[in-house]
Amino acid sequence: MTNQPFENQPQQPPQMPPPGYQPPQGEVPGYQQQPPPGYQQPPPGYQQQPPPGYPQPELHPAQDIQQNKMYAILAYLGILWLVSFLAGPKNSPFLKFHLNQGLVLHICGIGGYIAAVILSAILTAISWTLLTVGSLIMAAVGIAYLVFAIMGIVNANQGKMTPLPLIGGWTLLK
Repeated sequence: MTNQPFENQPQQPPQMPPPGYQPPQGEVPGYQQQPPPGYQQPPPGYQQQPPPGYPQPELHPAQDIQQNKMYAILAYLGILWLVSFLAGPKNSPFLKFHLNQGLVLHICGIGGYIAAVILSAILTAISWTLLTVGSLIMAAVGIAYLVFAIMGIVNANQGKMTPLPLIGGWTLLK
């Protein structure tokens, strides 16, 4: 039989304030520590930066984002890109970024689809059994387009200017 020092000692319940106790005004119950002198609250909209090596999202003035969020979302929805381009303000960096990302996405989607159709035709000419491979390639291009469009819409809705993977570094609109 071993003797352990705390084996038979009763545990103390946590200290509770007496019944009817009201914390002083401005004090949060259960939180007694005050920030050190000179501490400043982070600005509204502050977010922790991602670790090094990950894309750093840029947040722009809230008014620009709020006013142009719908146009930025439309930039990823096929031909509705033109609505954003023609009706949206020309001086918004937020909208210009998403218009560029949407245009690059649409051009890459159309180019990928044309390449998939040509490849499918070549494979079908070789053998009818390869028609399925061509169809799968076209489906993969469509799914990739859809995934990138959803990523762009989510970024626009959150007010971020994060480039899309693989194609986000291309600039067509200055």
